[in-house]
Amino acid sequence: MKYEDALLDLAKAEARKGESVAGCLGRLNAAEDPRLAALLKAAREAEEVEDLRRTQRGEELVSKRMRTRELAYSMMLDISKARARESESAEDAMGRLMGDGDADLRKLYQIYSEA
Repeated sequence: MKYEDALLDLAKAEARKGESVAGCLGRLNAAEDPRLAALLKAAREAEEVEDLRRTQRGEELVSKRMRTRELAYSMMLDISKARARESESAEDAMGRLMGDGDADLRKLYQIYSEA
């Protein structure tokens, strides 16, 4: 199971009326929600296991910066897919939503570009 999917599912399920997914994640994090904390801990542990496996295979480790960028982009793509119009690709939807000033995508893009 992809942890970013689980994080998005949690935020979607817990979002208050009018609250964005990114806003919900921020609220749950600030409130130290135990479900969010457990998912984040499991994700970190999975990354550590994968790092160990990569080291054992002689591969280069993925930096935290790259993981952050990959997660932010994955979440942007998931949101774009969910909000795509009929016959619109996720990438086209992302461009349209960014152009429209979608708050969720702009927040994730900020995280992506600052990582």
